[in-house]
Amino acid sequence: MKYLVDDLKILLSEGYFYEGRNIVVNLQAIVADAPARAFIKSVKCHGGYFACEKCTVQGVYYEKRVVYLTDSTEVCRTDSSFRNQIDDQHHLGESPFLPLPLDLIKVFPYEYMHLICIGVTKKLIFLWLKGKVSKFRTPSRDTNTISDRLHQIYSFVPKEFNRKPRPINEFNRWKASELRQFLLYSGPVALKGVLSESYYNHFMSLHLSCRILASETFAHSQNRYASSLLQYFVTNFAILYGKKFVSYNVHGLLHISDDVLHLGRLDNFSAFRFENHLGRLKRMVKNKNNPLTQVCYRLIERQSLNFQPIPKQGDKVELSSPHWSGPLIDGSCNPQFKVAHFKKFQLGCDERDGTVLLKW
Repeated sequence: MKYLVDDLKILLSEGYFYEGRNIVVNLQAIVADAPARAFIKSVKCHGGYFACEKCTVQGVYYEKRVVYLTDSTEVCRTDSSFRNQIDDQHHLGESPFLPLPLDLIKVFPYEYMHLICIGVTKKLIFLWLKGKVSKFRTPSRDTNTISDRLHQIYSFVPKEFNRKPRPINEFNRWKASELRQFLLYSGPVALKGVLSESYYNHFMSLHLSCRILASETFAHSQNRYASSLLQYFVTNFAILYGKKFVSYNVHGLLHISDDVLHLGRLDNFSAFRFENHLGRLKRMVKNKNNPLTQVCYRLIERQSLNFQPIPKQGDKVELSSPHWSGPLIDGSCNPQFKVAHFKKFQLGCDERDGTVLLKW
């Protein structure tokens, strides 16, 4: 990390001079999953007893795994305590980011995609389908009911969702975006009446808190309520599913609302945008030899060809799929169009893309 840290020292203190202007540079967050954060910060990884990066809670060894049975956040870590290594059982060495003028607790948020979607949501589905306790394991007929409902939803999912629902028994192959869609949108419908009331309400507390924290409108104004829902979720997780499943990810939910207060809604510091970009990098690699060199060559080729990506459209509405099949507006002979492309969404003539909820 030396070259990155050296560059950041200059950028954060002096800014960046471009075309006669001094551009101020701020580092909002370092987005990484738990193993990467532990490596960068030189602290205990997620399987350790003192692994939580936000508080001093101590894990306990229970049924061959480390779990976090307390539902409180203990003593919160601070930038000062981290730099002075007050909790010596948390640190493995000195982080390369220590020389930077950053709050090393706030700048490393718990990452939404890995913590909640791939972590907690996938764990819940696993317990419902593969759990060894019949109290919360759903029978095969209920699993088929969930899959049938997801199949019914399929034809109503608009194009803004890059993946359509798949049967729930294929959850091990679901991508993170599919798990997010299940948590935020399709899950409450698919699980209604299938899970018992206590388990359904427990899932809904996670669903509602994440909907709030992912919203531009409510992420701050309803943050305290979302935090109380996550507190309820974590407290009851051990009661409903057993102490052995209260993992690092489940405990991390207690801190995610604080990260939202500092950095804004969940998507502001999620890894989705970075994971999506990996596909572009992968297409630049043609064989297994020297992949980094291949990516550099492809980027140099683009620069030499003056490659310019297609600019994002602004507020202008673009129309496509012209037709003359009517019905036409009275007195109009102009062609009509089936699709209207806006900045962040599109409207079409089919049922799934032709419905919107307007703000009051």
